[in-house]
Amino acid sequence: MWLVPVAWSRPKSHFTLYFEAWAMRLMAEMPVNAAARELREHDTRLWRIFRHYVNKVMTELELSLLEGIHGLVQVSKRKARGYRNVNHLIAVVYMIANKTRLSALAARRS
Repeated sequence: MWLVPVAWSRPKSHFTLYFEAWAMRLMAEMPVNAAARELREHDTRLWRIFRHYVNKVMTELELSLLEGIHGLVQVSKRKARGYRNVNHLIAVVYMIANKTRLSALAARRS
């Protein structure tokens, strides 16, 4: 048996792109086992399709802004330790964010 690369299929997927799109749509609407019964395929093959597209999207995401915000919150937690109220932590986050924004603006002007 020879596998020939074609335009309407991913390499080594054994499914057409339309089938994969239909499978992803069914998995979004119902449990994977029910979708596997509907499509008459094993659920591990559907999970493989699912993982492929999720990994593809995850590699394309740009998370640097969220990582920066997370670092800002971690610094704020260290500076706000001992406070009993979450509102104090939120206030410290805003103060540090404004300080970094002001220092960045000052650096741009000079």
